[in-house]
Amino acid sequence: MNRVIQAIEQGLASDDNSSANSRRLFHGRGHCYPGLEAINVDFHPGLLLITLYQPLPEDGYQQLLDFINAKLELCVVVQRRYLPKSPSEVIKGEVPEPCYAQTDGMRFALNIAGNQNIGYFLDMQNTHRWLREHAEGLHVLNLFSYTCAFSVAALCGGARSVVNVDMSAGVLKTGQKNHQGNELDSRASRFMKLDILKSWGRIKKPGPYDLLVIDPPSNQRGSFVAEQDYGKVLRRIPQLLGEQGQVLVCLNAPHLASDFLVQLMAQECPDCELQQRFAASADFPESAPNRSLKVMLFNYRRPQ
Repeated sequence: MNRVIQAIEQGLASDDNSSANSRRLFHGRGHCYPGLEAINVDFHPGLLLITLYQPLPEDGYQQLLDFINAKLELCVVVQRRYLPKSPSEVIKGEVPEPCYAQTDGMRFALNIAGNQNIGYFLDMQNTHRWLREHAEGLHVLNLFSYTCAFSVAALCGGARSVVNVDMSAGVLKTGQKNHQGNELDSRASRFMKLDILKSWGRIKKPGPYDLLVIDPPSNQRGSFVAEQDYGKVLRRIPQLLGEQGQVLVCLNAPHLASDFLVQLMAQECPDCELQQRFAASADFPESAPNRSLKVMLFNYRRPQ
């Protein structure tokens, strides 16, 4: 546990923790730290979130508690992902109100006491930054939009418009809140509650789009399983884009190799050409690169 405590101390040492950017301080799930695979630690303004995927040894957990009580002044929350419904417990202080993630001047609402996913994925920060830098003037389709972080990044980067599509009304409502919290023009964003795999006609209607963002769950029973369903999305690319465009494809599935998306794209939409693989953030070290988040950019050009 000394390694975890050291990472927290170093990560918090030089910042004003009421306003600094959100980031991962310790990434045990990357299997780079033997014996610590069950713990991640994240910082958000005014908040430290400790996520446990298995119970820690009693002596190690007590050592962590002693450090928190003696050294930290911010709110500390422990989420136990190994228990049903992934309950969260405030072990020090009070959850900030409002509670949000912050990166590059953008804010995203967090629901610390909600489901296992709190509303923002830290491992997407580099991709959000890229989109913000390249979205000017584009009409963007954000599939499996969750709480619409890609949409916020695109509009902050000057996108002409974004259509967000998800089957959950709850996450789309949070997405609207994220747009409002970043003072974005409501006329530039649209929110569609749809089962994506059954709604291509309605999704296509506001197009054609210049850029597609595809960031589905890897295995969500009853709605999307990557091995079965990702190809169904990729084969729709020619119907959604104009004569040319870009496709940003994402997948967080440790059990699927890095080339899964490349091979699937070649099969389902061969007119897409791989342009870039996004490197993992230094905050998310992985002992096996195939296990890390996969994000790739493809260029599409309709054949003459």
